[in-house]
Amino acid sequence: MKNSELRVHVFRTNPIEIQRGDEMRVTNTMMVNNLLRNLYKNYTKMDKSQQMLSSQKKFLRPSDDPIGVTRSLRLSTEILNMQQYKRNTEDSDSWLQSSEQAVNNIISVMQRIRELTVQGSNTGTYSPDDRKKIADEIKELKEQLIGIGNTAYAGSYLFSGFKTDKPLLNKDGTYDLDGGILRAGETIEVNVGISDRIGMNTLGQKIFGSMATTTYDEYILKGVSEFKGVTFDGSNNTITIEYEGMAPINITMDNETYNSIDGLRFVKDLNEKIDATPLKGLVKAELEDGIVVFKGPRNFNIDSAGTTMDVKDIMGIEKGKNADLSKVVVSDIDDIDREIFHGSTEYLLKAEGGFSGTAAGDKFVIYYGDNKYEIEMDRAYGAAEDKEFIYDFNKKLAETSGLAGHVKLYEKDGGFAISADKNFKLDAANFDKLGFEDATSGLKGAKAAYAIEGGALDLVYGDITIPASPDNKLYINYGGNNYTINLTAKTYDNTPGNTFDDLIKDIQHQINTDPALNDLKGYVTVTGVDGSIKFNSDSPFDLVYGGTPVTNVALMASLGFTTEKEGLLIGDRVESGGATQLLGMLDKLIEDLNTNNSDGISKNLARLDAHIGNLNSVRAEMGVKANRLELTLNRIEDDNVNLRGLLSKNEDIDMAETIIKLQMQENVYNAALSVGSKIISLSLVDFIR
Repeated sequence: MKNSELRVHVFRTNPIEIQRGDEMRVTNTMMVNNLLRNLYKNYTKMDKSQQMLSSQKKFLRPSDDPIGVTRSLRLSTEILNMQQYKRNTEDSDSWLQSSEQAVNNIISVMQRIRELTVQGSNTGTYSPDDRKKIADEIKELKEQLIGIGNTAYAGSYLFSGFKTDKPLLNKDGTYDLDGGILRAGETIEVNVGISDRIGMNTLGQKIFGSMATTTYDEYILKGVSEFKGVTFDGSNNTITIEYEGMAPINITMDNETYNSIDGLRFVKDLNEKIDATPLKGLVKAELEDGIVVFKGPRNFNIDSAGTTMDVKDIMGIEKGKNADLSKVVVSDIDDIDREIFHGSTEYLLKAEGGFSGTAAGDKFVIYYGDNKYEIEMDRAYGAAEDKEFIYDFNKKLAETSGLAGHVKLYEKDGGFAISADKNFKLDAANFDKLGFEDATSGLKGAKAAYAIEGGALDLVYGDITIPASPDNKLYINYGGNNYTINLTAKTYDNTPGNTFDDLIKDIQHQINTDPALNDLKGYVTVTGVDGSIKFNSDSPFDLVYGGTPVTNVALMASLGFTTEKEGLLIGDRVESGGATQLLGMLDKLIEDLNTNNSDGISKNLARLDAHIGNLNSVRAEMGVKANRLELTLNRIEDDNVNLRGLLSKNEDIDMAETIIKLQMQENVYNAALSVGSKIISLSLVDFIR
């Protein structure tokens, strides 16, 4: 054996077979390297155990346990979902509690009103003056109900459907909604679980009900104080009225003395003077609670130039002040006795042509329901007096029993439109003067029960171009049949004759005039809603792609329809300005108390009971939802605990086991260091020995 070498004889035995006589040369370097390698492996295991103890997790990186990491990611996602479901449930519960509290407050007010009504119905105990005092208290309670109806939660109105930024009710108790419509389907749904949604809001019409209502615009100039009386002496007799679209007109009163109690006589004489001017039928003076009120269909004011009458002192009206635009609400009072009504579906008929003016004595025949009604106008209207005609026509409707509150005339998409809450038909005679032409309008009354609405368009910033054939086609499936609407190639750039309203009218014109579309005429209408095109129909329909290859994709996109659309059911709806049954009933009760109408007061007791019963039903519905949310919240808590348990089981270490393992690794590591120190410390002298 050489001094510089160490030879060992290796004998293989089971499980390693060793052939006798085999030899392997092992150097000091090999032993050191092997020692260091094994030390490093042991140190790495010890380091991993140290990291597991510090993090208390089984794996720190995906490579440690790919399957475990995948399972943890899935469980973590489920936990995050549960946290979101919990937040949704808690928010819904808070919203629902606020709504329920509001309904409880309404019930409390209604019960107080019922107590007062029972007192007022006792003729032997309460005098007419006592009943008037009761009426005053109920009037205040009505104001309180309106305030409760506009209850907000976190800045959102509770009962206004999707229009959470709009109050539900006006100060007069009609629906507000900022000019919009509240539909029965405006349920705010939130996810409270996998495939589990709940509607957290209650629509205002379920609480307050709805009455058939006709509304129209009216401009009012009203004094701030009662009529004080005046003596006209020739120097203070003239009042100048400036009416929109006309030159200022002077109205001169006769030299006369009017005392403060002569308000009715003053108004009568003033109207006679107005009727002797071109303002006849346009501006009228009335006396309301001792206050002089001027009314008209267009904006007007008392012009400072030319007015010598001291209108501020006499009537409390400032010179130069414009009349205020207001809504006149006419309701069918019979509706307060019907079952709580949640709104109606609109039957709509749009005129295609423009207003050409009418003659005095013109009669307009409307078939509504099972009856025929005739509206006769008192004066002639020029083609520029469209607003005046609408104003007077609606006043006639309001005075017609059977139509009041059910039918209205208004301007829509640049032309006239008539809507009602039942199917109706117009007699062709004279309605052609309003643009309802028999040959083009169908006169069927389209029930807008289904609708498809496109995206918002803005012709100010982007033109809409209808391409030439064959790319100018829209396709509608109606009643199981396909129909093609061929539009006229044209560019709508917001110039006169090329506006958004013109686009609406042109599409409607094509539906009304194409013989191939007779089945659609009068049953499919096109309207504009806040810059969006909307197709309406009386039955389910589709706006579809058609042809092979598809040729109308670009056209539909330009009109705001990016995909194939299916008509959606609109359902019951209430409009801004519409009257409510509950508050309408209170108005009738207040009137009966003020007029000492004992029979009417007694009838209102039954009406109050009906509304209190409805409110209790609404509260019960809220209670069911609240119980469901409570159970859902409990389930979410349980699921969250279970998921976290699974996640912990999948990720978290066994502390005792890991500590024991670390101690064993440390012992092995220390022992290896001890043995290694002896091997590494050997020198050449040791080998020579």
